[in-house]
Amino acid sequence: MSQQITKGKKKAITHTGITFRSKEKKRKTVFKAVLNSPYTLNWPEVSSEDQQIILKELCKILSAVSDYKKEKALYRRNLNRKKLKNSDSQKDVAKIIDTLSTMDVDCKSIKMEDPIMSIDDNKMATSSKLIHLPSPPSTLSCIVIGINDVTRRLEQTINSETKPNLKRKYTQELFDTFISTNPKDQLPYSSPIVKQPLRMIFVCKADISPQNLCAHLPIMSFMAKDVLLVPLPPGAEELIGNKLRIKRVSCIGVKMKTPEFDEIYQLVKDKVSPINAPWLTPIKLEVSKKRKVIEEDDIATTDDDFMKTTCNEYIPTQIKQLVTSAPIKSKVKLEKFD
Repeated sequence: MSQQITKGKKKAITHTGITFRSKEKKRKTVFKAVLNSPYTLNWPEVSSEDQQIILKELCKILSAVSDYKKEKALYRRNLNRKKLKNSDSQKDVAKIIDTLSTMDVDCKSIKMEDPIMSIDDNKMATSSKLIHLPSPPSTLSCIVIGINDVTRRLEQTINSETKPNLKRKYTQELFDTFISTNPKDQLPYSSPIVKQPLRMIFVCKADISPQNLCAHLPIMSFMAKDVLLVPLPPGAEELIGNKLRIKRVSCIGVKMKTPEFDEIYQLVKDKVSPINAPWLTPIKLEVSKKRKVIEEDDIATTDDDFMKTTCNEYIPTQIKQLVTSAPIKSKVKLEKFD
């Protein structure tokens, strides 16, 4: 059966017959226990209030960078205006000289070039006093911006810790090139630059999508001399980007030996707990021991020797609950026979 229902000028046809579709069965929520991997690292838990406090302190420190970039932008604008004015003045001088040459007047006799050049020199002198290139703040050289740059810095720190014999090899090669008498041996050599390691990493975890882009930072920060990892609240990506005059900033690393960040480092140390990875602790201890042996006894070891560990401790099992649904089964009544 079908009925026609008028809605204005159009007619909608509705079917009221018997349908052969099966009715949706009712389902119930079911909790299933599943073994979780013990090798997953959780991010440090920081309360929302502490995150806001840390973000405000970080923005205060980075405000010097925003002021510097504002002044630099103004300097570039004024410099472009100067170039346009100078080009216009040179065109005017060329026109005057052309008119004088057509009138058969000697330019040297009336000395038109000297006052014009003196006027331009006075303008440049006054403008150079008013506008000058600002010097960059010290905070700009203390930070590393971006996930890629922070990851490279962590990789370099981890490699320098796990393979100290390579560092000694490079320094010996660098010494040999300096004492070499042949200048050809000195020019093509380029030694690897050992950059300053990090001590803090601020991550806008709530604003990063997808989350896998920053999933490697906890384990790398643990291996790189226990770097403090700080997750920031939502909206931090835009705030920090405005301070640095960048569209979006998802990650900032702070270098070692930076007195500008000593106060916020102490604040982070009190509020944020360090990352704990018990299955990686024996590796770090073994690496540090062998590193000391190499520095003291000068014993060359292979890469496989560094990765040997003496870990006999069991990690407790982690169980997670999955929330799913299951169909409700109707209970069948069994008839009892006498």
